[in-house]
Formats: sequence, C-alpha cells, structure tokens
Amino acid sequence: MVKNKECFIDYIKKLGLYTEGVEIAFEAYFEGLVSTNQQVNLYSRKMEIGDIWIKHFFDSASIFEVFCDWEGKKVLDLGTGGGFPGIPIKIIAPSCDMTLLDSTKKKINAVQLIVDSGQLIVDNYLSCRLEDSEMNVYTNYFDIIVCRSVKITPVLQKAMFKVLKKNGKIFLYKSVAIDDVKLFKEYKEHKLDIKVLGERRIIEINYG
Repeated sequence: MVKNKECFIDYIKKLGLYTEGVEIAFEAYFEGLVSTNQQVNLYSRKMEIGDIWIKHFFDSASIFEVFCDWEGKKVLDLGTGGGFPGIPIKIIAPSCDMTLLDSTKKKINAVQLIVDSGQLIVDNYLSCRLEDSEMNVYTNYFDIIVCRSVKITPVLQKAMFKVLKKNGKIFLYKSVAIDDVKLFKEYKEHKLDIKVLGERRIIEINYG
C-alpha cells in the first residue's frame, strides 16, 4: 500500500499538482472509502485496498495530463460511483464547481458521508439518471462532463449535450474498447503513456 501511495504522490508532484493539503485530503478520502465500502460497495471488494491509490486516485488524476483549465468551471461527474474521478479532480483543482451524479442513491449518500467526514468539499450531489426530467433545470449548465465508467448510448449522448453549455467539453476515460465513442462525429483521442495504468486513453469531445 505504501508503495502505491508513493507512486501516486510522485505522479502528482511530477505534474506540479502536489501540496501537503492535497496529500492530506487524499489520505482522508482513502480512509473514508475503505471504511464505507464495508457497508456500500463503492469499489471492488476483491481489490487490495492499497490499489485504490493507483486504480482510482492515479487513474482519476491522469486527466491533468491533457487538461488543466478547471478554474471556475462547472463540472459534472457522470456515474460517479465511489466519487471517481470527480473527488480527485476537486481535491487537486478546488476552484472548480463539482457535481457528482449517480443513479444509485445509496452510493451518493455514502460518498457524501465520506466527503463530510473527511472535511473534503463537493459542491453538489444528484441521485438520478442524466436523462431524467429533473435534470431539465441543468439545461446548458455545465462547462465540462467527466465520465469514467459508463457506456455511452444514443440516449445518454443526447442528455449529455442537453446539459452542456455551448463550447463545453466531455472527457471520457477509456481503455481498449472505444466503440461507444464513435457515436460522436468528432473527438480527440489522448493516449496516455503510463505503465501502471495499462492501456489508458482519454477521449475529448468539444460540443458546439
């Protein structure tokens, strides 16, 4: 576990993102995840807990290799699950306005408990599907959508464009399979050369 944490800390130092406060926040997040996962499944229980630092924290932070303009941006983490990648992004770039969305209410409640108990900050929580009518109030609201673990369907694609501002961006975390990305007419594929993550790429879609 120590080695994995050190690997993550070295990575954010390399990117110029490290502060002592950032490290303390990730430690609090880690402790909250491990404790809460005993009641609510936020990450695979078959996984070694030390791997959280690589498979979730490191992976979530890898977006900073391709995009760093988070200041003042309204960001939606679609299908956040255990708070990935939204909470790591918010820890590193606290000036963004972060909304976590998941259709499973108990996951959103669990993540909110982790955030509150760890004295972390998230700006908004939504427990619904992006295509639900209650999302109408967020029409043309978000500057950025990040999505790490949800397959894109035509219905979901339409809902994403509905809540995005013109000139907004979508970032999809992908590995080898990117068939669903082909729903978008134009996209940019960023292949990341990070051995500990395996084959990893971030797909950037510009809207409008």
